[in-house]
Amino acid sequence: MSENENTINAEAMNVETKETKRVKPVPAADFDWSTDVKKHDNYKADDRAKMEQMYEKTMSQIGDHEVIDGTVVAKTSREVVVNIGFKSDGIIPISEFRHNPDLKVGDVIEVYVKELDKDANRISLGYKKDEDNPWVKFAAEYNVGDVVDAKVVSITPFG
Repeated sequence: MSENENTINAEAMNVETKETKRVKPVPAADFDWSTDVKKHDNYKADDRAKMEQMYEKTMSQIGDHEVIDGTVVAKTSREVVVNIGFKSDGIIPISEFRHNPDLKVGDVIEVYVKELDKDANRISLGYKKDEDNPWVKFAAEYNVGDVVDAKVVSITPFG
């Protein structure tokens, strides 16, 4: 090793072995540790009661077994997230949209509220009513023995 390299290594070693003094922070004399801004309520009791009533009114507008408009806010390979103006968004399996492959974020769609659980803040949605069974519609339009031209769109294990 050259003399210059030894000097550089010695300086590097001195830098590494130097201890830095840490200064312990001291709170201001008037600082109150018992207060927590998250726990403070900035509203008066009557104002809070009025807001809670207004909030409850918006919640009661949505009920079980209703068909309402919702906006698609996200779409993944497994599910579609729909905003219906409730305090939480609803999720619908992507499989319910197999006949709507052009669905995209921002689309407004009709959704069916299967179940609304206000206590758990959950909402179960479907893309269409459970009563919208295509076989019921088919039976209403055609009689047994009628010949119908149709396009095969998929094959399932049972037909």
